[in-house]
Amino acid sequence: MKSMIIPNNILESRKKVWIALAEFYLDNALTSVDYQRLETTFKSSKLDLKEIKDIDLYEVRPSLYPNLFSPAGIWSQFDEQWLINKCESNFKKKNRLTHILRCRILSIFIKNPKFK
Repeated sequence: MKSMIIPNNILESRKKVWIALAEFYLDNALTSVDYQRLETTFKSSKLDLKEIKDIDLYEVRPSLYPNLFSPAGIWSQFDEQWLINKCESNFKKKNRLTHILRCRILSIFIKNPKFK
């Protein structure tokens, strides 16, 4: 299968959204200042709420959901390059039926209480 190339403008916009969404999977409480900063990031992406939720469902959550169950102490951040690589890989699979089904099944069992 030929590798999908993501145009730079889409990739740069998505990177910021991936990093922002990852904060919902960290083991820390978000403050009102955090939520305002995240809101600014989402608004500047020019993506609508449905697309941001889809990015979470199909690109971010498949990589980060295990952190919601990790008893290994507090996670204060993810390695950004690792996160970007994982999310980019998921973005490239987002139209595959197996990926869509996996993500939708996962979403039945995994709800992130910080991002609805």
